[in-house]
Order: sequence, then structure tokens, then C-alpha cells
Amino acid sequence: MWFDTQALDAATCYTDLFPNSVIGSVTRYPAGHPERSEDDALTVGFTLFGQQPVALNGAPQFPHSEAVSFMVSFDTQEELDSVWDSLIADGGEES
Repeated sequence: MWFDTQALDAATCYTDLFPNSVIGSVTRYPAGHPERSEDDALTVGFTLFGQQPVALNGAPQFPHSEAVSFMVSFDTQEELDSVWDSLIADGGEES
């Protein structure tokens, strides 16, 4: 999952939203990188539904897209609505 600077925020959002999910490894940019601080996350590995995606803070030349999808099953419409509302809160949009 390619991001400019939001990889850790995205992984945190997903792992907070779905049970039994956790952030695993976070690598940082090396010291002396011309555009990033060594405090900035480079990659974020996390576990989501038993899968282990990696979020990457690559750079802005590849804008975020819908190239990755997660299929999630819910027991009730209320559960689905709650997750959906969380995903589009704070400026998210339906697609």
C-alpha cells in the first residue's frame, strides 16, 4: 500500500478498527535522507485478518489509489455501518 507520509496513520486506523489486528514492524528512513527525517516511518508491517500487508511511505509521485481492497464479512448491518462510517469519517469518501 503506497503512501506519501500516511503509512503509519493508515495501519493504525485499520488495526484500531478491526479486532485481532496489530502493527508489527516499523522501519524508519535512514539518517541523512534528503527529504525525510529518521523519525519518519518508511514501512509499516501489520496483521489484518491473518494477512500481513505492508504500508510504504514512498513519495508523492504515485498517488494513493484503490489498487488494494479488503473483503470483510459482518454478522449484522449495524456492524458494517459502523465500520463504513469510521472509514469515511474525517474526509473519507465512498467509492
